[in-house]
Amino acid sequence: MPVSWTPDLSIGVEKLDLQHQQIFAALDDLLAAMRQGKGKAEVGRTLAFLVGYVAEHFVMEERTMRESGYPGLESHRGEHEVFARDVRALKSVFDTYGATSVLAIDVTNRVVGWLRDHILRRDVEMARYLNSLPPRE
Repeated sequence: MPVSWTPDLSIGVEKLDLQHQQIFAALDDLLAAMRQGKGKAEVGRTLAFLVGYVAEHFVMEERTMRESGYPGLESHRGEHEVFARDVRALKSVFDTYGATSVLAIDVTNRVVGWLRDHILRRDVEMARYLNSLPPRE
């Protein structure tokens, strides 16, 4: 089952929406590689990309919140830290045990579930704030 980004996950902030799409694409690639029994190196590369890209995305998202004066920055950042730790833990499980079915289930249930919930709840809230600000000159 693909875990693709869908239009209902759009928050209306183009640069963040594009990055969210990339995260979902990486998750989809990871799960496809695991289902197809691809080599450990390919699964490892995809998971390493995901770890790095998530960190990069969170830095940009948090910078956007900080620069705009978003009042929910600290609690939002706390959720990011939990998610980044979970993704790194999945990479560690992979490094130890390989591409197991348990890892695939964890990626699908924990990571994708968290990501969808976070976007639809916290990122939408942040986007409402950002979109309520007067345009920058």
